Amino acid sequence: MAIDPRLSPIAALQHIADSLERIDDANERNRAYIELQRQILVANREWSGLLDEIREMKDRIKAFDTWDTESKRYRLIRLNPGFFVRELIPEAANGEPAHFLCEDCFNKRERGMMHSETSMYAEHLKCGRCKAEHTLSSGRRPNAGIADGTDYDPFEKYR
Repeated sequence: MAIDPRLSPIAALQHIADSLERIDDANERNRAYIELQRQILVANREWSGLLDEIREMKDRIKAFDTWDTESKRYRLIRLNPGFFVRELIPEAANGEPAHFLCEDCFNKRERGMMHSETSMYAEHLKCGRCKAEHTLSSGRRPNAGIADGTDYDPFEKYR
């Protein structure tokens, strides 16, 4: 029994089921029954695929909503000409320590934490995610505030 390809899987199932009642020949009825089972499997696969797509879309929407909320906790600041980072807004810290996020990663909806490294003459920031690296002129002695326990903030002059 041929099925019109223009029919949707559900309409095809209904068409086959309706035709089963009118078939007198047992062999023909068995072929129609097998076709009905095949179409049911196809419809179930398509239905399952649609449910997976819906679930995936819901997850993507949730991720966008979560990122929107998260991104509002940061503001764009310039540390050096041409060097921008996202700074955690103190009022939105929720107990997190002050930190910077990589602007490139942030624009890709990723949280790339900038890690500070101090050399003899400069403060370096390196993204833990994309490995982007930027150098800031410090003018302070190396590791000030870390080794001696003071409240030295290497980014103070850039705020």
